[in-house]
Amino acid sequence: LRANPTGRARGVVLEAHLDVGRGPVATVLVQRGILKVGDPLVAGAAWGRVRALINDKGEQVKEAGPSTPVQVLGLSDVADAGDDERTAAKVAEQREHYQRVASISGSASAVHGGAKLEDIFSQIQAGEVATLNLIVKADVTGSLEAVVSSLKKLERDEVKLSFVRQGVGGILKSDIELAMASNATIIGFNVRPDRQVRELAENEDVEIRTYEVIYHLIEEVEAAMFGTLAPEFEELVIDAAED
Repeated sequence: LRANPTGRARGVVLEAHLDVGRGPVATVLVQRGILKVGDPLVAGAAWGRVRALINDKGEQVKEAGPSTPVQVLGLSDVADAGDDERTAAKVAEQREHYQRVASISGSASAVHGGAKLEDIFSQIQAGEVATLNLIVKADVTGSLEAVVSSLKKLERDEVKLSFVRQGVGGILKSDIELAMASNATIIGFNVRPDRQVRELAENEDVEIRTYEVIYHLIEEVEAAMFGTLAPEFEELVIDAAED
């Protein structure tokens, strides 16, 4: 296999996550060209300028050539795995617009007649075909894909799953607002809402369930479908500290 080390750098996002101290971090495999610190780049709806490149040894480097995996810092948001890099912020804005339109159209059916996790069994008992509306947020794209894939396997004739939103990163105010509009349950995997988001969810009666083990997540959703969901244990946050 040969690659051209000259010209505009292109590559593929292998993994991406939100780091508390460094912001959005994307692991990129450069496929052609030379990616350098300071280069503008686009990955899906995320865009920015390369602030730092970190190699597989954890060392900061100034450039990365073909077949070189590096962590890239400087993106505006968490990129989706599989997205290509390009150097045009306008492309990112267009993609973000299309993703937003697709999200709205994809959740249109969920807005009408969907149910929360805690209410799903009552709809099944009533003999209705129940739709469980979910907003799924996870720490990295790999976890998100695994959670969504596992949940889809729980679907059966009387219960359908509607994923109103899927995303990487923390649970945000916009997630609460979308859950209010679509009557959805928010599932967080290895992510938690901050105090303000948690208070908004409580005031608006939005159900948030957070997990750190995927099997517990699947067991609870399945238990809700069969009407055997155990009582929910509420986490009481007494106070929070900031640096």
